[in-house]
Amino acid sequence: MINNQNNDKTKNSHIDYDRFLRHLNQGREIEFFYNEVQYFISNEKKGRAVWIGKKRISSYFDDNPKELLHSFKINNVSLVTLIKQRKIIIITIF
Repeated sequence: MINNQNNDKTKNSHIDYDRFLRHLNQGREIEFFYNEVQYFISNEKKGRAVWIGKKRISSYFDDNPKELLHSFKINNVSLVTLIKQRKIIIITIF
């Protein structure tokens, strides 16, 4: 897990799209903030999904992180666009 305790520079920062995708392809889960709302991208047997707290807000994506990043939208903007525009802030990478 990447978090503030080990002083990783990813904590509370932006990362580029390729690095974000690489973490997801490695099976990692990611918590991030966008517009002061905390989101979580899970990695489960059913696939990947986006959550706010205990509420799943996306469909499950069959182990295809790229499809998730391009298809799932927050306020009509895809995650890939938000990442590339540096509008999300990484909280933790598990």
